[in-house]
Amino acid sequence: MDFVAKKINIGLWKDNIKFLKPHGIMADPVTDSFKTDFNKLSFWECSSLEEGALEIAVCFSKLGPCDVIIFKKDELKSLDFKLERSFYKYTPIEQFRERHFDMVDLTLKDLVRLSLNFAKKISAKKGNNYCIYDKNKLLDLVLSAVKDNRISAENLKSEMKVAVKEKL
Repeated sequence: MDFVAKKINIGLWKDNIKFLKPHGIMADPVTDSFKTDFNKLSFWECSSLEEGALEIAVCFSKLGPCDVIIFKKDELKSLDFKLERSFYKYTPIEQFRERHFDMVDLTLKDLVRLSLNFAKKISAKKGNNYCIYDKNKLLDLVLSAVKDNRISAENLKSEMKVAVKEKL
């Protein structure tokens, strides 16, 4: 799989892209999207934006909106970001647990560089760099995966499981 996906709040980024020049990016999109733990940032390995959104969505207990951005792994590595595979035990879908990556050894300087790359992707006029999933679109995505037997509704968390079972 060539890509990694990350959950973000697209609205915060779009509202603040206009500040990219000359003042830089405002703090809110960065602090909202880059919640680090032990100087690591969480990503999901995927082959498409839709697959990345599914991997992120099944981690939710509650059904709600989800905005997702995608990067080529090689693109991040060429920018000298280190990605390490990390087992994520909190996803209810066993086959997704091995697809979790952490961007590691992050410094504040790294977060600034990463935020500039996020802003470039979000402001790009072409390409399939991100997607905005409202509650219904996200439910349809998970429901489709259940119907195609890619995941089991039984393994989903609370509200997500109920919402999917009501639609089956």
